[in-house]
Amino acid sequence: LQAALDAATGNTSIILGADIEGNVTITELANATVAINGNGHEFKGCFFIDGNSLYEGGKTVFENIDFVTADASTLVGGAFIYCGEENGTEFRYPDSVVIKDCTGTGLHSFLQNTSGWNLTIENVTVTDSKSGFALGTVQGVTVKGNNIDVDGYGIRLDAGYNNNAVIESNTVSAFIPVVVRKVNAESNVTFAGENRFTAENA
Repeated sequence: LQAALDAATGNTSIILGADIEGNVTITELANATVAINGNGHEFKGCFFIDGNSLYEGGKTVFENIDFVTADASTLVGGAFIYCGEENGTEFRYPDSVVIKDCTGTGLHSFLQNTSGWNLTIENVTVTDSKSGFALGTVQGVTVKGNNIDVDGYGIRLDAGYNNNAVIESNTVSAFIPVVVRKVNAESNVTFAGENRFTAENA
């Protein structure tokens, strides 16, 4: 999988034909989409997204992937999808990320994101984990139709910029279902549809 991603020079679609184990880095390409369809297979590891601060239409799509791990300590940041630091190297500013029709179980959190633009998470199920989605300061985020049953927080957003976040029709059971932090006057967080939030062990 890493070799196929490294060879990508433009729009690339990869369909997994078997389970995958090991960490993988995706480097966003200007004006190109890199799409990974798990085809229902398991992925044991972490995807790092390196946006390269392109600001030029790079897009990464994950769909139909079953994320699993027996040992969360093997994942940097304890997450399946991670935008942050690996061995001191900061992966910054992904331009567009779509995560849909995936599952995740048995780790710290499904997503650890620090920044970027245009993040969509749709129809993702997260169970048996500490937390769900850490969105960071991403601007332009839609979290829709997800099912999250975790111990800590379900959805966490740092609304310090013009985030324009939409949280729509999710079912979340967690100690804190939704955390919106560091809000300023330019932020808009909209709760739409029928969200069902349950605070457990509060």
